[in-house]
Amino acid sequence: MLDTLLQALLSILNWQHLLALTAGVMIGLLVGSVPGLSGTLALALMVPITYSLSLTVAVVLLTAIYKASTFAGSLTSIMVGTPGTPAAAATLFDGYTLKKKGEGLKAVQMSIFSSVTADMLTDIMLLVAIVPMTALALMFGAPEFLILVLLALISVASISETNTGSLIKNLISGLIGLFIAMIGMEALRGSPRYTFGNSDLLNGIDIMVGVIGLLCLPEVFIQISKRFHKGNEKSNASLTAGGEKAKGLSWKEGIKAVPTILRGAVVGGILGILPGAGPSMGAFLNYQIEHQRSRSRKDKIKVGKGSIRGVAAAESGNSAVSGANLLPLFSFGIPGDAAAAILIGAFMIHGITPGPNIMESTPEIVYAVIFSLIIANLLLAPMAFIYSKFFNIIITKLDTAILYPIILTICLAAAYSIRNSMLDVALVFAFGVAGLFIMKAGFSRVAIIIGLILGGLTELSFGQTLVMGEGSLAILFERPISLVLLLLTLIIFLIPFITKLSQKKSQPTSESEGINQ
Repeated sequence: MLDTLLQALLSILNWQHLLALTAGVMIGLLVGSVPGLSGTLALALMVPITYSLSLTVAVVLLTAIYKASTFAGSLTSIMVGTPGTPAAAATLFDGYTLKKKGEGLKAVQMSIFSSVTADMLTDIMLLVAIVPMTALALMFGAPEFLILVLLALISVASISETNTGSLIKNLISGLIGLFIAMIGMEALRGSPRYTFGNSDLLNGIDIMVGVIGLLCLPEVFIQISKRFHKGNEKSNASLTAGGEKAKGLSWKEGIKAVPTILRGAVVGGILGILPGAGPSMGAFLNYQIEHQRSRSRKDKIKVGKGSIRGVAAAESGNSAVSGANLLPLFSFGIPGDAAAAILIGAFMIHGITPGPNIMESTPEIVYAVIFSLIIANLLLAPMAFIYSKFFNIIITKLDTAILYPIILTICLAAAYSIRNSMLDVALVFAFGVAGLFIMKAGFSRVAIIIGLILGGLTELSFGQTLVMGEGSLAILFERPISLVLLLLTLIIFLIPFITKLSQKKSQPTSESEGINQ
């Protein structure tokens, strides 16, 4: 094992991988800091470009983009008051308030420190946990994988929403994804299905077609629409409120924030393992915990009113997820979020399917990716600080009237490059238009993508389970691991109902307290 670790580390330290890491961090910082763009969009557009690269260089580039873009959204939250990414929304509350007080530099430095520290801790957790997790995955048979798919879909539906209406819509979204995955050749018998006589559909709908169409194009359409309605708005993104000297982060403030950052690493690490719980949930959950602790500590500056600990809580919570969400990807082949789903597509393009056998077939690839995550964090700290100095120039000079049409063109070109098929271009455009209606109706695009990815595994494990159970699904209740997974699935499914019930019970109490006061 030590030989494999050393081999992976040495392979990452060659100039090609270091160049890919540096380029990935730069691209992620630029894309993530532009409101309306996201790391998911950058990843989806870069995957076709990586076709000609080796697997490790391609994945190293993509993971660096994801790492940097997750952080970069905090720059616009702090300096402009507009989250660059959904994960940076919680940073806005305290970060922008600090900027208006003339302490924007302090907020940026804290966001860098907390992001890099929490992310590094979960990357190390990934390095330590990958072997036992894949060993556990090897104990799984078809019944366990069938329930694991169900668990993933329920998690996406339940964890990301707290009301039963959205739960039902998200479950329907997952089923839509499973249905789309059924288009093409049937896995068990090899007969065509839902192809309507079109030979181009025999190979099914490519994952990247769904990703670009559902996740990227709707965002581009929305931003172009905003541009026509509001024009190209300019913002003051200076680190200070006026011409005064910027106040930096002190050692004392950094040390005081360490417990908050460590808690963010734990919260984000746990949430990252669960499918559907992305960086946004990690940020808001840790921020909410810190908000409650701020009240109990009777802090001079409360969280939400310009507290530096509020920035640390939000940034550590969202960044910690981006390392942990690769654990279910490598161990079980289950994506934790949309970005992990794109990485699965990148692996498959290069002939490797993430799952229980990946540590036996290509362990050096897995370790190389993990080491690249750690090195990307080390590069992110200085590069993010330097980038923040030039951010004001970039954000005020950027003309969205040119930017978003270019991105739309790149999306369609990327769709064609997947299989050199105009059908894929048409499908991407159709998915993009459908994505707008899906968002409007309150359904989950991420759930559809995860359903599309898991469709093949679902069908295969379902067929094998029926064979093992001689036509009966009772075998699901006869195996210890499958029973544990079923119980966990039931608990996660009930979370929104329990949350809604507890909220209803607390409302009368709150109203009576208000009357007494």
